[in-house]
Amino acid sequence: MTRDPEKVGREEATPESDRTARGTFRPGRSGNRAGRPVGARNRATVAMQHMFEGEAEAIGRKALDLALAGDPVALRLVVERLLSPARERTVDIPMPELKTAADLPAAVAQLLAHVAGGELTPAEGERLAGLLGAWRESVELVELERRIADLEGARDEQK
Repeated sequence: MTRDPEKVGREEATPESDRTARGTFRPGRSGNRAGRPVGARNRATVAMQHMFEGEAEAIGRKALDLALAGDPVALRLVVERLLSPARERTVDIPMPELKTAADLPAAVAQLLAHVAGGELTPAEGERLAGLLGAWRESVELVELERRIADLEGARDEQK
């Protein structure tokens, strides 16, 4: 069978084929159908965990002893493990109580004052403003549902 050089690489892939016309795998299909099962763990990791099983306390104690003795590498390791990097911090700022949507402007003004005063970063202020916006949307939704129910009730009474 001879191949036309003009058509090489341009053949149409059949629908049951795992590959596209360009020769790449279709989404969700790979060349190794018996690949690693979902959730399977690396053998080396499992072997290391078995080796350290029951020894974690002794290893931790040794690392701590080395850190206390001034070993800079051990010190860094211990500090990194004890004090995980903070991704977010909690903020404790006074805010007015929110009962209705009319309370929202005072809360936003208070939030802006905390950002302007340096108590909150602009990113924290933006996140908290987003929470206030979500609260407003939920209050508005409840209010709209109540108003619709009132209108439907009034319509039913007129019939």
